[in-house]
Amino acid sequence: VSHVSLSDIEEALDIDDRYQNWVYRHPVKGAALAGFIATQVGTIWGYYAIGIGLPSLPFPLYNGQLFLGGPNPDFGSQEAFGSATNFFVGQSIHFINGIVFALLFALVAYKMLPTFSSKFKSVQKGLVFAVTQTIVSIGFLFPYVYAPKSGFGLFSFGANAFGTNNEHWKLPFAVLLWHLIYGAILGLLYDPKKPENAK
Repeated sequence: VSHVSLSDIEEALDIDDRYQNWVYRHPVKGAALAGFIATQVGTIWGYYAIGIGLPSLPFPLYNGQLFLGGPNPDFGSQEAFGSATNFFVGQSIHFINGIVFALLFALVAYKMLPTFSSKFKSVQKGLVFAVTQTIVSIGFLFPYVYAPKSGFGLFSFGANAFGTNNEHWKLPFAVLLWHLIYGAILGLLYDPKKPENAK
């Protein structure tokens, strides 16, 4: 039986450096592309979270309800929450958010974020960035922006009025997983490498 080593995995993922060189030369385009893909994959996972017993995270619908429902949206209104207009407005805002955060990651935070191993440094940076996003999301967005005064509680560990967190840990854990997926893909795709022939 042959064993797969970390170097084997690295070799399989690092076919050549052309993409990393392109990201190095085009940091804004590279970050925007990475942010778009990471947001798409994270969003799909957010809808599928119910498959492993976690609450669904329809962030496009949350954002659409927030922007179309006024300053204090009625999240109990399923008619508005599930409308096509709500979804497309929210989806647009959601992707803009994902790309803007990717630009912040690449152009502001990337060089300052810590790593803990010499392997997959950009992925590590993406995961640290994702934990920071999670803290903002469960500590501020859910309890004070998406549905204020709805029982989300400290860092969204409350049972809340919508019945999405009766076990108290599932919603924060689902949000953490969402952001870790986003951050891992963001770091995997935004991994700039200076070309060997660059001056």
